[in-house]
Order: sequence, then structure tokens, then C-alpha cells
Amino acid sequence: MIYGWDALLMMNNVMVRPRVTKTFPNCTLVPPPPAAPAPTRRPRPNGCKTVFVGLLPEKITEEIIKEVFSDCGEISAVKMSEKNNYCHIRFASEDMVDSAMYFSGYRLKIENKDDPAYNSRIHVDYGISRDDQLEYECRRRNLSWEE
Repeated sequence: MIYGWDALLMMNNVMVRPRVTKTFPNCTLVPPPPAAPAPTRRPRPNGCKTVFVGLLPEKITEEIIKEVFSDCGEISAVKMSEKNNYCHIRFASEDMVDSAMYFSGYRLKIENKDDPAYNSRIHVDYGISRDDQLEYECRRRNLSWEE
């Protein structure tokens, strides 16, 4: 199940990100240009519920992160770096991560300002989390015991 992004399109059974601007109370997400290369991603870890969000604007806050990414589903935790140029977001379920990945390459503009401290193109990738790995291993073990 995909959360948020009501306008997701299905083309040839492949989900396609609509190239639309998303406006939130404290910020705006502007889609990447049509000719922009696809974002690079690491392989998805088993049981992944966490995303890494990098290249954040200097003036980003946890409130803005939650405002934007809660559109993807229920957020369990947000861990911001001390310098606030990246964060990790943990969702309540694995399928919510797929929705969050669509934000990679979007320009995040805080208060619609063009100043670099308020504006940057964000990178979203699969996060590596010990909690995710532990939960996955526990589920896998429980399934093997049931067999």
C-alpha cells in the first residue's frame, strides 16, 4: 500500500512519480527537472523502515521534516544530525519507505526563500538501522519456528 501522494500514476504496472510541486505550511517541494538523472540508491536492506535524507537546507527543523514526510505514512522517529544537514526517519512499516523515496531529487524550499540556507535539492536513500535489522531477524526466526 502506498501512503500519501494521491496522484501516483501507474504506467505499465510501474509506479511513476508525478512531477508536481507539493506545498506544505512551512515549505515547498519542487520536483526535479524532467531531464534530471534518476537518483542513485543503495540496495534496500531487508526489513528497511528507515530512510536517510541528506543535503538538507541549513535552516531545516524536525517540524518541517515531519510535515513533509508524514505525507508518506506514520513516522516512528526522526534523528537529526547536530549540524542538521541530514537526518534518519523511521516509519511504522516497510511500505511507507517506498513513498518517501519519491522525494529524492526534489528541491526543498523553506518559507519559499531562494537563499541557500533555506533551499536545497534533497537526497533520500534507504537507511541502515540496527532496529530494522533486529526486527527483521526476529520475524524471520519466528516464521522458521512456526514451520
